[in-house]
Amino acid sequence: MQAKYTSEESLSRDHERRLISDVLEKEVEKHTYIFFHILQPGARTLAMLPTLATSLGMFVKSALLRMQVARARLDEQNTLNQRAIKARLMGELSEEDFKSRRQLRLRRNAFRSR
Repeated sequence: MQAKYTSEESLSRDHERRLISDVLEKEVEKHTYIFFHILQPGARTLAMLPTLATSLGMFVKSALLRMQVARARLDEQNTLNQRAIKARLMGELSEEDFKSRRQLRLRRNAFRSR
């Protein structure tokens, strides 16, 4: 059963990546059109394009990496929450421990979001 969950989650992440890629591609096309047809850049500006493209590529990679890190944290939190709920329902975790762990997670998340 765990393998099925993992493959479904993998498909979901692949779909998410494709959607992001499609949106980025459409945005690049739109801005490229504006740049060449409306602004009509000169030779100096055109010479800067490779540098700008490299910078944009690094920015996109950085944004995707931040999204992956955030997704991994969310997955970790969901896993920990599921384990805590199971332990509480099975009587392996007291109500006080359950509440204190929840408060600790909320404080950590508040600290991370700063």
